[in-house]
Amino acid sequence: MTGRDVAATLRKVAELRRLGLRLPHLETPAERRRLERFETLAAAPGAATPEDIDALADGWTRWWRQGEAARIRAMAAHLPDALIAADRRLASLVDAARLTTPKTAGRVFICHARAVGCRPADVEGARCGIRALTI
Repeated sequence: MTGRDVAATLRKVAELRRLGLRLPHLETPAERRRLERFETLAAAPGAATPEDIDALADGWTRWWRQGEAARIRAMAAHLPDALIAADRRLASLVDAARLTTPKTAGRVFICHARAVGCRPADVEGARCGIRALTI
């Protein structure tokens, strides 16, 4: 498989993903219960425990889809860092929310310079080798 083949396949996958993301999200009964718990946690983030990680992930994912990165950042500031670090979904959503500004809303940034401290200011100017993927 050549580089062109890989690139063509990735473009097709990305296009299918974009199509799928345009469809409305239908919650499962279990997800609905977790989102109800999340609403309680949103009002009192200090009450979150490790058992609430799935509820937090579902709620933050919903907020992310709605473009509410500021709400994710605000709530994350009231949660223990260890709780966020314990789950890849939570950590990824918080990182994405922290990198999101009004100018970059709706994008996730993959930064190959992350290990050397990629900052939001670097993101906007693409000074640290960032590639933006629309989600």
